[in-house]
Amino acid sequence: MSYGAEYQATKGVLRTGTYSEAVLRELLALLAEQAQQAGWAAFDGGREREATALYRESRATAEEAGAGDLARNALAFLAYQAGPTDAQAAATITARSCAAITEQTPATVRALLWERYAWALAVAGDASGTDEALHTADTALDSADADEPQPDWSAWVGRAELDIMAGRCWTELRRPLRAVPLLLRGLVRFDDAHARGEALYLT
Repeated sequence: MSYGAEYQATKGVLRTGTYSEAVLRELLALLAEQAQQAGWAAFDGGREREATALYRESRATAEEAGAGDLARNALAFLAYQAGPTDAQAAATITARSCAAITEQTPATVRALLWERYAWALAVAGDASGTDEALHTADTALDSADADEPQPDWSAWVGRAELDIMAGRCWTELRRPLRAVPLLLRGLVRFDDAHARGEALYLT
């Protein structure tokens, strides 16, 4: 089943069932997460308008569920999509997502939002801002407690991811001496399950 089909199936469950308030919130949060996955698949497939609609639906649904971190992640996705055509708008959107971080925001979510802000700043040509955002993402990941639960949608964020994103940022800023060591260090941690990403980053 595709991400889009899963999203529509959950929508159907919500339309036809009756749930307690707690279960309803969980279902809405699941729907918001599925909308982000479907949005990314649409974006990756070149279906820009569909991706935008899904990201916006995700944000609204996450806010309805009281899932602030998911709502902030939807903003970051919208910014990532906007970056190639409106770098300043993307930087503004991701700045908003980071400004809304709270003390309760899990470490991997904080790292994810800050690295996406770093990317937006890199696309906008702001080297110093990029460096600061990457440092903040790194600090957020350092603060992770082994016993702290992380959302499934951000649990994949680790050292390899931060190295790759930092390398991508410095590549975008035409700083190869900073980019190459980070990309190589990140790629060493990739296994065969990341063949597509590895091929892209090796270029």
